[in-house]
Amino acid sequence: MPASDAGCRPDVDGLRGIAIAAVIGFHAFPTQVPGGFIGVDVFFVISGYLISRIIFGGLADGTFSFASFYTRRIKRLFPALLVVLAVVWLAGWFALIPSDFQNLGKEIAAGATYLSNVLFWSETGYFDKAAAEKPLLHLWSLGVEEQFYLLFPFIIFVAWLKRINLLAIIVLIGVPSFVTNVMLVAHHYSAAAFYLPYSRFWELMIGSGLAYAELFWTSHFSIRCGLVRNATTGLGLALLGAAAFRFSPGPLFPGWWALVPTAGTALVIMAGASTWINRLILSNRVLVFI
Repeated sequence: MPASDAGCRPDVDGLRGIAIAAVIGFHAFPTQVPGGFIGVDVFFVISGYLISRIIFGGLADGTFSFASFYTRRIKRLFPALLVVLAVVWLAGWFALIPSDFQNLGKEIAAGATYLSNVLFWSETGYFDKAAAEKPLLHLWSLGVEEQFYLLFPFIIFVAWLKRINLLAIIVLIGVPSFVTNVMLVAHHYSAAAFYLPYSRFWELMIGSGLAYAELFWTSHFSIRCGLVRNATTGLGLALLGAAAFRFSPGPLFPGWWALVPTAGTALVIMAGASTWINRLILSNRVLVFI
């Protein structure tokens, strides 16, 4: 990968903007953006990529620190989370009947401890009407990410100390997770496949694999031909667009269908920041601001 791609990636921030817009579009205009929920899958790949770059890079140059890693996560996530929880609690105090306010209390407690995904899985499916009326439903994906942040750094740190190939660890986590996801959907446990971390970690492992290839397989990972790199981004965005506008909520997702948005995201990241699509479109200030 070119040196210009190795540091900050504003195009990845723009890709996050697309993911956010897709999710908002799904909830605000479900008939126009019926598959906008795939924005969460985009986020998982991006999170796996960015977090793994921090961990792998820190281990490689001897600067990785658990204290620093978790301090950064807390500073990044907790202020906004606490504001959201407080505002929703205050609104619920005035707007909800006692039984619904009691349920909101459970959601707030789960959100504060990053267990929202487990709570919502135990109560209902994501696409059910009852789920759509939960004010803190969106925190389920943050729960999956935080559970990933709690486990993955320790696994990678131990593997690094024991000189175990990190790519092997990524595969050993990712492949069983994907198989679990497919099997749960096939046996009509779509809600479990949607919410629970062990059936979602494979999406984060795609991003982690990209980070590993970028840092340790630079000569192999780089796509040298500019035309091919732009075509790679174009194909990735086409897959994301197809998923956002052609998918629809249902019991077959995530399953095999989740490969479409995750592969699309991987292609965009892999193409690099210097392609004209990534540089001029994805790095656009509006998308980065979102």
